[in-house]
Amino acid sequence: METLPDALANGCTKCNPKQKDTAEKVMKHLQSKRARDWERLTKKYDPQGLFKQRYEQHLSKTA
Repeated sequence: METLPDALANGCTKCNPKQKDTAEKVMKHLQSKRARDWERLTKKYDPQGLFKQRYEQHLSKTA
């Protein structure tokens, strides 16, 4: 789970492909099953919402 804060704060720039895949799965789960936790996490690690917005756009393209 320590990769997730990096994924939100820095766009997962230090992540390898496996970490990116895992972070994406966790973020999808949080968004769909634990929305309140997702909001708290993004507020803490991405207070301006820049990476959250980019990630949600990415998800809409892959869905």
